[in-house]
Amino acid sequence: MNWKVLGSSAFIWAGSIVTSPNVMSVPIVTLASEYDADIRLADYWMSEKLDGIRAFWNGYALLTRSGKPIHAPTWFTEPLPEFPLDGELWIARNAFNDVQKTVLDNEPDDAAWRDLFFMVFDTPHVPSVFPERLAKLEQWHKESPVKHVKVVSHRSIASESALFDYLESVVDQGGEGIMLRKLDTRYRVGRSDDLIKVKRHQSQEVTVIGYKAGKGRLDGLLGSLWVESDDGLRFYVGSGFSDEQRRSPPVLGSKITIHHNGVTHNGIPRFARFAHIRRPE
Repeated sequence: MNWKVLGSSAFIWAGSIVTSPNVMSVPIVTLASEYDADIRLADYWMSEKLDGIRAFWNGYALLTRSGKPIHAPTWFTEPLPEFPLDGELWIARNAFNDVQKTVLDNEPDDAAWRDLFFMVFDTPHVPSVFPERLAKLEQWHKESPVKHVKVVSHRSIASESALFDYLESVVDQGGEGIMLRKLDTRYRVGRSDDLIKVKRHQSQEVTVIGYKAGKGRLDGLLGSLWVESDDGLRFYVGSGFSDEQRRSPPVLGSKITIHHNGVTHNGIPRFARFAHIRRPE
């Protein structure tokens, strides 16, 4: 990893000098791929997938996964180290909407931020494999404990049945799923099999491009959203909405997250249902 902090206004990222976090236009973190039964589980450790907002501390500023600034209170960022941290801003299970509202506001709500934890799981500045990066994180946190920062615990995977037993346990307690991190690679930016997500269902972001009116009990309300995926597929999403959401549906052009269970032979998500509106990060 080619990383060097130059001061309060510039740093080197992958060989390029960046003078402000606002100029980043590509993902600055490792992104997760979907689980494939062909992977060798002995090459990975697992941890709970936290349903929050991905956050990257670059040594002086807190950023979203795409490099946009997060407006956190000074007391939240002041105790963070001079080296980078990769993690998730999180409150608790089933609290994503509260996290999103707090983290993506331009004016930080001090009281709301008091409920947030920075759950860190990696540090790109250590030019080594994941267990050694995690050990460095744990050493730093032990020597310089911060109340609102926690290091995410990881465990080895004995077998695929153990993996799915853990998944069922997490989901039954209100969790979202499991993350797998590859042990023998250095930190890499972008999507690869270094980081894999395992869920009961799959998630996908789509864009709202139209509406279909409801019928019967839903007369006068939203029946379905007409949406488009990033690869141009168009389909309806008609379940998962509350009556209030059907009265006031997501606006045209907005991004929403849907859950589904696999895809058809045409690539259309099976049993697609609305999860939540996704504000830009």
